[in-house]
Amino acid sequence: MKKLLTALCMFCVSGILYAQAQDSIQDQQVLDSVKEQAQEQAKKPVQTQNPTTAEKDENYLYVLAEEMPEFNGGIDSMHIFLNKNMDYKGIVKDKNTGDKVFVEFVVEKNGSLSNALVVRSSGNKTFDKEALRVVNKMPPWKPGLMSGNPVRTKLLIPIAFKITPKITEK
Repeated sequence: MKKLLTALCMFCVSGILYAQAQDSIQDQQVLDSVKEQAQEQAKKPVQTQNPTTAEKDENYLYVLAEEMPEFNGGIDSMHIFLNKNMDYKGIVKDKNTGDKVFVEFVVEKNGSLSNALVVRSSGNKTFDKEALRVVNKMPPWKPGLMSGNPVRTKLLIPIAFKITPKITEK
């Protein structure tokens, strides 16, 4: 009986680990796909009517910069900011939705964020709206740099919602 129970537990754990690995692979594939598309778009400057040299430089949008933009304090500080500012009131996870939202935005030359949009939805509109709200609330970042000069840079970040089920007392 103990062997059967042990085997059943091992089977369940391996299934969970397999599912987590598949989610991680799918997330990486989405990021790679968006990165490839962005690299293709980055080769072309943003078009304006009769642009002068200064306008071309102002509107050029990089996907890869020599120094990529960074949240002040680094990625750990960004996670702290997201966790502190995420409002879970009214957010209910159901079995048909994911828990990650991929948000794309532009870090401007002055570090401010613009043009935030959801590029991969979790399937839950409340998650998507909350992710956009929190990204738009972020303080200025360190801008991306090319040849030591700040440039407009497009970024993509995944935002995971950690929702735990409520435990009711019996």
